[in-house]
Amino acid sequence: MNIIILDLDKNCSDNDIKAAFRTKALVWHPDSTKYFLLENHSKNLCRKAFKHCFANEKAYIQTISSVFSLIDEAYKTLSNPQKRKQYDLTLAL
Repeated sequence: MNIIILDLDKNCSDNDIKAAFRTKALVWHPDSTKYFLLENHSKNLCRKAFKHCFANEKAYIQTISSVFSLIDEAYKTLSNPQKRKQYDLTLAL
């Protein structure tokens, strides 16, 4: 699942993992949420459209935090050689 979260290939390198994490973090980090809440913001239409699926700002921010937690956990797993080895073994099962 971690490879899917970061949108990576099974044989990705450490640099691929870092680049994917940075890309996802720029979009989903909770601290960037305030910037994306601006109604006239034209960048990242996916994130802007995602916002409109929620009844209020609090639910939106909680969901963004949950998504970022998944991204962060995926990065921590894939960037740690021991955890990555264990993760790769579970994929092989």
